[in-house]
Amino acid sequence: MITLDGPVRNVVKQQFAHWQQDKVSFGNEGGGGGYDNFFSPRNHVYTFEPELDSWFDVQAESNGVPVKICVVDPTGKVTSQHYSSEDGAPFLVQKATQKGVYKIWVATRETNGRGTYKLDVVGTFKQNPTRVETTQQTINGQFVASQKRHEYRIPARLGNVEIIYRSTNTPASFTLYDQFNQPIESFFRQGYESYNQLLDRSFAVKQEGTLKLVVETKEATVGDYELMVWGHAGPIVNANQRAATPAPAPATTAPASTGKAAQILADVLLSGRIRLPRSASSFRGVKVVYEDVDTGQKLGEALPDDKGNYSIMVPPGRKYAITATTEDGAISSSQYVNLARKTQPNERIVLDEIAIISALDVGSAITLNNIFFETGKDRLLPASYTELSRVAKFMKANPSVKVEISGHTDMQGSATLNQKLSQDRAISVSYYLQGNGIGAGQIKAIGLGSSKPVAPNTTPAGREKNRRVEFKIVGKS
Repeated sequence: MITLDGPVRNVVKQQFAHWQQDKVSFGNEGGGGGYDNFFSPRNHVYTFEPELDSWFDVQAESNGVPVKICVVDPTGKVTSQHYSSEDGAPFLVQKATQKGVYKIWVATRETNGRGTYKLDVVGTFKQNPTRVETTQQTINGQFVASQKRHEYRIPARLGNVEIIYRSTNTPASFTLYDQFNQPIESFFRQGYESYNQLLDRSFAVKQEGTLKLVVETKEATVGDYELMVWGHAGPIVNANQRAATPAPAPATTAPASTGKAAQILADVLLSGRIRLPRSASSFRGVKVVYEDVDTGQKLGEALPDDKGNYSIMVPPGRKYAITATTEDGAISSSQYVNLARKTQPNERIVLDEIAIISALDVGSAITLNNIFFETGKDRLLPASYTELSRVAKFMKANPSVKVEISGHTDMQGSATLNQKLSQDRAISVSYYLQGNGIGAGQIKAIGLGSSKPVAPNTTPAGREKNRRVEFKIVGKS
């Protein structure tokens, strides 16, 4: 019983968001298990960012398979966990005592457990929960008397990789080596240590690179086998045949094993470097964010290392915007990557440096590579709106900052027309920002035509870099 002495004032009802994922399947091969193999890539992980010091509730209602759930805080520590003994609904309630991205792991209680579950998360979110997709690849091999040792190359990112070998007639063993040709010790294993017809191993990849998988048998006769690989990895290359297997697909959509590998597109590795603002001395709190240019949808994020280097693997078929964010709300330049074109197996792209500037960095400029116009005109295309909203957000948070928006063109065509076009485009950006709550006194729009190229005008790629919009902090009121 609660006794109130005196009037009650200023009572505010707390509003919570409710996020739900319904009927999620662990797939045809089941989950990785909830004990030694809890962090198997066959299990499922969701990332989200709760408001600091807020409470959140996680519940997984399973059907056909007992499950275990746990929460991992931004430091990597498991902070709470709960499981069901049979079909049921394990739940947990936790306070967000750390600032940053949390993870929710949902695992089957037993290895290879199959079934579905519904996940409910209730709380106050800065970033709603998002499923982190892993990939599955299936490889079919055949031993012959003259070749009883097979090698495969696996381009792997940081994280865990699980490998299953199975055959109906040929026992074998396998070893996974890192990029320095040192064997990696598995943190989970099923099947005999020596040669067997069914082996299941999970490995922690602690440094990104190409791993070597060696599969071998002592049998003298012909034998078929199947390899299944789960994790964050690019297309596996068969070093015996010098041919690539089909590239990976998200594990949630991977077809059932039929003896043939699925025909799927390969991920592309994007890498680059972040440059800090003058006022920063470390990369703590910096995130690399990648979005779909056409829809503005945030697709994921990555953390740079202590030197500012980062790598992300993304599927083709989209146009990507790559930016950086900081805890104190600084703004960064952006990169544009068009993967709507046909990509190559194991393709890697090194991006230009992403520069971060803060409101204190008077005189610093960044390039906004995701502002697009109609060809030869000053009309903004809708794909520009996400980038422009990012700029408007920064300027609203720093109303005393004065900026210069400059338009630039390549050297094709008349210098006079280029000058006018660049001026008109800068004005279009200025008008858009003013229409989104930015005062006209904060913005100066200028056109510089082709007078300040950043790349040679002799190639299409160089001319594309020269057609740009720059954002420069010129003072504070």
